Amino acid sequence: MSQKTINIGTAVGDTSATDLRTGGDNINKNFSELYLQRGRTLDLNSFVVSDTADLYAHNSQILINRLTDKTVLIVMYLSDKSSRAEWQTTQKAVLKVYELTTKTLLKSFDIFYRGLSAGLTMPNELFDAPRMYISGTNLMCVCCMPSGIYLRTIDMTNTDPSTWTAGNITTLQMTMKNSSGVDTLSDCVAANFKTHLEYVLGDTNDAYNNLDPCFRNLDRITVIGSTWYSILELTGQLHSGAYNIPVLIKSTNSGVAWQFVSLIGYTTSARNRTFEASVVAIGTDLHVIGRTITTSIAHFVSTDSGATWSAVSSLSIGDYGVLSAKPTAINYYKSDSTTKDVLLAVSLTSELTENTYRTTLGLFTTSDFVSFVEVAKIVTNSYVHYPSLCQFSRMLYLSYTKGMKFLNDTPSSGSDRDTIAVTRVY
Repeated sequence: MSQKTINIGTAVGDTSATDLRTGGDNINKNFSELYLQRGRTLDLNSFVVSDTADLYAHNSQILINRLTDKTVLIVMYLSDKSSRAEWQTTQKAVLKVYELTTKTLLKSFDIFYRGLSAGLTMPNELFDAPRMYISGTNLMCVCCMPSGIYLRTIDMTNTDPSTWTAGNITTLQMTMKNSSGVDTLSDCVAANFKTHLEYVLGDTNDAYNNLDPCFRNLDRITVIGSTWYSILELTGQLHSGAYNIPVLIKSTNSGVAWQFVSLIGYTTSARNRTFEASVVAIGTDLHVIGRTITTSIAHFVSTDSGATWSAVSSLSIGDYGVLSAKPTAINYYKSDSTTKDVLLAVSLTSELTENTYRTTLGLFTTSDFVSFVEVAKIVTNSYVHYPSLCQFSRMLYLSYTKGMKFLNDTPSSGSDRDTIAVTRVY
């Protein structure tokens, strides 16, 4: 909320001043805002996990895992070091392991980069949004390139992370439709995505060519019963294509294997673009939110385990002035440890009058996507976006991209997205 001022008029007794009732209401609102600030995180207790040499550090993700004798914070992010441009030939995915309470760095990997040879050789291609998830005692690390999704596994059985090593690179496979409509275990490559889409949608379209995969929503995988749900986004952004098709995928064996379930909000009659999507559960219903090309957040609901989807009105959080930039949502356990609700991180209209870009990130809880309770707010003097949420032992952690350097040393010009920060919200 912006500050509510009281107009005192231009002279004693004139009629231009704010009336008494409105003035009293403004005073109450200002005090309410001050009291609310007590529970907000204002980028003061965050710590930086990216290297000082990172001229771009973005698309972070965090996981927390308890080992036998310690609890570790695992951070992955995309690093571009050769210039300020986001896509550079030296880009790499960095994975770091910290002891959670002391923030001591235990291990650092350059987990993916072009030309890396480990069983397979990584192709000379751009990549985006490296992701990870935990399956049993294995940390599954994925890299999404135009040629496909690549996987490296780290065995976490040894409780000393300094001894961990990354396994060979393999091409990730998922079950999807072949040209005859038969569910087939297939490599996650553009040609197979195209075949699946053509069969499911019953048509051909330029949108299905050369789609790059992006494995989304692995912050906290949504679980209903024994089934895991996540999002695979098929996008043309690395080829400058204007296509974003979110696919619900599921696993019935704790992330060992995945299969396509359905397309979310994309049909031949409405080729809607929804990207950077998250899936969460409310009871047995699945909800998906995602960014759109307009200033709104798409919202879809499925009541049949993701088989079909209904579009809901664009997400609105009261008077907060929500932006469409990179929202994320996860399920979390409430204080009773048995009931799940939804945590949402979303960009809000900037609260800084001198900087109008993405300086403000709001964190909210909801149990219905209708009413929202503010948990915290991150406000920086530069960017704060690409949020990743992680709840562990009733504690909430957040990682995000921010900027430490202004472009051309001019604050009004914006700032580089050059830093990954992690903070404990509560």
